[in-house]
Amino acid sequence: MRPHRVEVPNTLADLPFLGAERFGQRPAQRFKRDGVWRDLTYAELRDSAREVGLGLVALGVRPGDRVCVLSETRPEWVQAELGIAAAGAVLVPIYPSSSPEECAWVIGNSGAVAVIFENAAQLAKIEQHRHRLPELRHAVVVDPAAAAAASLEQLRARGRDGDRSELERRTAGMRPDDPALIIYTSGTTGRPKGCVLTHRNMTACCRVTEELRVVGADAVAYLFLPLAHVFAQVVQLSVSSVGGVVAYCSGDASTIVPDCAEVRPTCMPSVPRIFEKVHALFASQVPADTLSKAVEVGLAVRRLERAGGPVPEQLRRGFEQVDTQLFAKVRAVFGGGADDDVGRSGVHAEVVHRAHDSAVERLTRRPAGPYIARLARYSPCPDLGARPDRGGSEM
Repeated sequence: MRPHRVEVPNTLADLPFLGAERFGQRPAQRFKRDGVWRDLTYAELRDSAREVGLGLVALGVRPGDRVCVLSETRPEWVQAELGIAAAGAVLVPIYPSSSPEECAWVIGNSGAVAVIFENAAQLAKIEQHRHRLPELRHAVVVDPAAAAAASLEQLRARGRDGDRSELERRTAGMRPDDPALIIYTSGTTGRPKGCVLTHRNMTACCRVTEELRVVGADAVAYLFLPLAHVFAQVVQLSVSSVGGVVAYCSGDASTIVPDCAEVRPTCMPSVPRIFEKVHALFASQVPADTLSKAVEVGLAVRRLERAGGPVPEQLRRGFEQVDTQLFAKVRAVFGGGADDDVGRSGVHAEVVHRAHDSAVERLTRRPAGPYIARLARYSPCPDLGARPDRGGSEM
């Protein structure tokens, strides 16, 4: 596959503004509210990010300050992330499943000055530890019901009256090697360690996605993975960089299959266990030798198509037969919307055959493997006891 020249943002702070300029009224986010799927355009995503950023500036958040997000995967998570970047601050994600003690550790160790919580339940995790977090000055809640804190909407409203020139100055002042995220990972021993990802790290995935055409502007990615994990971040940023739409899980794991039936995603990034469940379902219904032969045919067609070579007529007819009998049913589980060049002879044959393989193993067999491996090079987090100069974003 021949790489092509692309326009990508230099920093995450640039992403919503470049996206609005390139894609305007195309849908950027898809989410379910009151039982109905709704879209947010790229222009609206830019406005949301700008308002969040200006709201943070109004709160006194300075370039280089850390701001945490503690929430399930949802559109506001990304709007907050882009607003944090636009304000020149550093995002520190926290897994929504984290215990109160784990949340307090990440907030305290990173020196976060503000946290954006999803709801009152997440906010409550910190209340009992607030006295141990002297640098935490602000709490904002996405769903404010019963929460004793300002709402995200109030923060955005405050930002609408803010000084846009200040936000533009901060956005323009960001550099590719400035820290963008600090993701805490458990490692092997002791408490979680903060791993610094620069803007260059994160925008590299946008560049690779466009150069290799992994997804295109017509992509609909269904995202249920936690945005506190770098894989979900790569998916979100990659799809946004090419003008695709990200549809967010509407609830817990039980909503994934119904959501897919409604959204009909063309791309469903996942951890192996989801595909393992699909594999187990079909393996229990199809004789082992029949399953093995069907997958062998599907993978053979996939390899030929990816190499750009012709598919022999006999092999093509065999594939069409097993596609009708098996692969179409696999696609139906995921909504039936997968692109032909990825879904029909591609991902679903592998789902049935290689569900037990790890996602990394599959990725490294693709041309993008070396780029993904390079993208995953984390920098050890420096001593966070030494706080940055509040006038800059240096760690």
